[in-house]
Amino acid sequence: MKVLIISTSLHPHSRSRLLATRILSYFPEKVANVSFLDLAEYSLPLCDATTCVQNPQVQEIIKKVSQADALIFAVPIYNYNISSTAKNFIELVGDALQEKVVGFICASGTSKAYMSILSMMNSLLLDFRTLIVPHFVFADLDDLPENETKISDELEARLQKLGSMTLALAKTWRHLQN
Repeated sequence: MKVLIISTSLHPHSRSRLLATRILSYFPEKVANVSFLDLAEYSLPLCDATTCVQNPQVQEIIKKVSQADALIFAVPIYNYNISSTAKNFIELVGDALQEKVVGFICASGTSKAYMSILSMMNSLLLDFRTLIVPHFVFADLDDLPENETKISDELEARLQKLGSMTLALAKTWRHLQN
């Protein structure tokens, strides 16, 4: 089972990236081949729906997404929506998302943005027929203050649950497709 963890934040001290790196440890090597994609390490073009896919970095990330059975997006929530970097990534990789299992880790400044991820989930479900992991991790500043690197046991448990549910759904999804 191939799982790709995607950090979509460009912020140097990103809380969503911290959570993305933590979830890596919840995938046993015997069960899953897990890789990490940090968009802060790329200079991706804005999606123009034409020439952008010819960019070598875009081709690289399309290949990584295509090879994965499951994806976990770690996204910052800005102004009650996912970041523009995350939206651009989804537009760039497009059809490579078809029928993937997709989970989410969200970091926001306020608990009021809890439901912000739903529009992106709906879009992925309808546009690409993804199977959305029903349990997602949402962390606000009460869960993980800015510049804090220690994660609470409760937040660790939520990450672990997301990891195990992602693997279970990906295995089942693969079995049903064969």
